Amino acid sequence: MNNVYNHRVLPQETDFNERITLSALGSLFLNTAGEDALRNHFGPDDLLKLGCGWVVSRFAMQMLEYPKMYDSLKVETWIEDFGTMFTARNFRLYDDKDRIIGFACTQWAVIDINSRRPVNLSRFADWQKFATGETIDMEKPVKIAEAGCECVSQHRVRYSDLDFNKHTNSMKYTEWMVDVLPLEKLENLRVKRFDINYLREARYGQLVNVCLLDSMQESHFELCDENGKALCRSLIQWEKEDGIRPV
Repeated sequence: MNNVYNHRVLPQETDFNERITLSALGSLFLNTAGEDALRNHFGPDDLLKLGCGWVVSRFAMQMLEYPKMYDSLKVETWIEDFGTMFTARNFRLYDDKDRIIGFACTQWAVIDINSRRPVNLSRFADWQKFATGETIDMEKPVKIAEAGCECVSQHRVRYSDLDFNKHTNSMKYTEWMVDVLPLEKLENLRVKRFDINYLREARYGQLVNVCLLDSMQESHFELCDENGKALCRSLIQWEKEDGIRPV
């Protein structure tokens, strides 16, 4: 069954274009996933009682239009499948006229909160009833290869980066990446598609190197620890406001 959740875009979720930011949009999808999981009794609190927790492994979203300040939205979400180690959850984003303006697809795993190791999802066999098999009209999250990015900035993980589990909030990685882009790019282009692969967790106090390989059409990112190990990789594909790819 697909459930639908309402959201109104708040001023603090928008940028100088009065358009919802990439991190706020990502948070909207991820928070909807949490709310829907809670509704079906496998939310964060339910898993915590079992010594487990959800982690997002891959995330992709593709936008047709961007909502603006105070726009009313609806987010439809459903679980496509449960595998042995990963589950896929999909989303459709609607405006107040019930037009589809965006899609998202996420891949999740369950980990043991003490060992930080993945848990086999066959342990939760009763969750299978929530898998609809319904696909979505966008390409699945892709595996992002190393792109030869160069370090352009550093960020030390702080209190404001942490979530309720004292883990780095998933969309904080996105904020660190977008913050190193030229302002002119953010003024004149919009994100057509965003992919991110989460590889390792950035921890409190850790120094993170923000690495970038940038062009008009695409921005490749890699966030690394002080030893050069990748924490996450991301790819942004850009377009103009009229939907045309920049050259």
